[in-house]
Amino acid sequence: MFRTVISSAVLASAGVMGLVFAVPNDPQLDSQPMPVFHAAALDRAAESRAEGELAMDDSVATSLVGAITLQFPRQQVEVQLDKVDVAPLSVRDRVVSGEGRLRIGDDDTWIPLAFNALYDTQDTVVTQPRLVLGSDAPSSMVSSQSPLVRGLLQQVSRAMAAEFIQQAVEVRIDHASTSPAGRRYLHVQAVGQARFEGEGMAPASIEALYDRTTGQWLRVNYDLDAAAPRDEPARS
Repeated sequence: MFRTVISSAVLASAGVMGLVFAVPNDPQLDSQPMPVFHAAALDRAAESRAEGELAMDDSVATSLVGAITLQFPRQQVEVQLDKVDVAPLSVRDRVVSGEGRLRIGDDDTWIPLAFNALYDTQDTVVTQPRLVLGSDAPSSMVSSQSPLVRGLLQQVSRAMAAEFIQQAVEVRIDHASTSPAGRRYLHVQAVGQARFEGEGMAPASIEALYDRTTGQWLRVNYDLDAAAPRDEPARS
């Protein structure tokens, strides 16, 4: 499979210089669909293949930074891209994966991240970004009855209730673990089940970022089995 590694010069312009995006703290954000980040259209009059590839590289990197940032809608986030690979998925779509770093608010710690996303070459937009935050440090199991897991369950239950507004959903967390994401944050991973009224149960995997200083959940994502009933596409 043909694969492109985005040049270090492009990553410098899109990430290392520190693109910072802040989203206003709007109470109506929770009821709004998650936006997607569009890059500038490619220059279709590029004088050479190299210029065209550089334009695409810049578009992918810029879109990717924006898409990652939008996963933290209430925080000021700075993203640095260290490595980005682009591989074809179809004539139109590309799979984008790589590694980088993330800094939140006024914290001086850069959190390692790995990412995977889809890039639409026609609309020049990155969608379905999936992030793995934190380093390779060993994780620690956490009791499902701990305050941390109970707080996570509350966050997930609220998010699912907002997504599946036409039916009752009951969420259960069976196992959870944490690993450090910098000095201040915890990367929390959990597995459990979601019971849909009249529809049965679906396995659920949960990933979140918790601020130990403020006690806030900065990011809570969940994925359900593909067979689960859904009112709208899953947020990723």
